[in-house]
Amino acid sequence: PTLRAGAAGRKLRLWSDTVEGFRVLRAKRWLWELCLICALFSVAFMPICALFPLMSMDYFGRDAAAAAVAETAFSIGMLAGSVILGIWGGTKDKMVTMVGSILCLGILLIWTGLLPPSAFWLFIALDLFMGLTAPFFNSVFMALIQEKVEPEYLGRVLGLSGAIMTLASPVGLGATALFADRIGLTVWFLIAGAGTLLCGVLALALPSVRTCGRPGPLQKD
Repeated sequence: PTLRAGAAGRKLRLWSDTVEGFRVLRAKRWLWELCLICALFSVAFMPICALFPLMSMDYFGRDAAAAAVAETAFSIGMLAGSVILGIWGGTKDKMVTMVGSILCLGILLIWTGLLPPSAFWLFIALDLFMGLTAPFFNSVFMALIQEKVEPEYLGRVLGLSGAIMTLASPVGLGATALFADRIGLTVWFLIAGAGTLLCGVLALALPSVRTCGRPGPLQKD
C-alpha cells in the first residue's frame, strides 16, 4: 500500500489519522466488539501480576525470595508459551486459540483464589501455567488484526486497539488498589477469574466475534 506518512513533503496527520482509524475500527463490528472484550480482559487480568508478591508474602507467609520465584515462574511460562505458539502457530480458527486461552486463564485464576495458605507451591505451578497460557491470547489477537484488516489501515487500527487495551489496564489497577486489600487477595483472584471467564463467554456469544478467526478474505463489516 501507499503510505501517506512516508511521502516527501507530507506532515503526519495525527488527529485525522486517529479519527480515520477509529472509523475503520467501528465499521468492522467483529473488531470493535473484540477490542471491547480485550479491554474487559485487561481490566480483569492485567492487575493480577501486581498481586503475585502480595500473595506470596502476605497470604502464603513467604519471604521476598518466594515472591521472586512467583514472578520468575510467570515469566518462564510466558517464554515457553511464546516458543510453543511460534512453533505451532495456533489453530486454523484463531478464535479457538484465543477463547481457549481466556477460559484457561479464568479457571487458573479461580483455582488460585481457592488455594489454602499452605499451598504455596501449587500457587507457583498455577502461576507458571498462567504465563504459559497468556501468549495464546495476546499474540494471536495481533496476528488476527494483521490478517483481517486492510494494509492501508493496519497501523492505525493496531495503534488504536493497543491503546484501548492499555488504557483499560489502569482501571483494573485502580480497582485492585482500592478494593483488593479490603475484600482479600484470594477474593480478588476469584473476581478476576470470573471476569476473565465472562470475556470468553462473550467471545462465544457474539456471532461476529465467534466467526472472525476463521480462514478467509478480509472482513468488510
